Amino acid sequence: MSKKDFETFLKKHASADMRDKAIDWDREKQDWLGRIDEFYGTVQEWLKEYIDDGKIQISFDSIILNEDHIGSYETKKLHLRLASQEVVFSPIGTLLVGARGRIDMTGIAGRVRFVLVDEESAGISWTVRDSTG
Repeated sequence: MSKKDFETFLKKHASADMRDKAIDWDREKQDWLGRIDEFYGTVQEWLKEYIDDGKIQISFDSIILNEDHIGSYETKKLHLRLASQEVVFSPIGTLLVGARGRIDMTGIAGRVRFVLVDEESAGISWTVRDSTG
């Protein structure tokens, strides 16, 4: 590596450090935690009729996530019990490439990934995988 390459490397990483300092990571974390609660509220609203009738029982379980820049934080999983089956919604994180957050839903039939994207997102990209094999 030449001296010029090394100086370019240092400048590049110094500017990245400045960008990181400009981001309010605590605000990012609080926004993400609010989005998780909002998502769980929406799921419960969709299923309200069945929850009120006792056909679906809900519970929450605390989990700890750890992400770069944000550190460790506590959030929760949502458990839905219906008949003899359980479906679990688990937050994965907020610092993802191309997304503002992800929550996975897992149950006996497999897993679905819910991804939070910015309103300014250029479009949707779908990936379908069959894991019933």
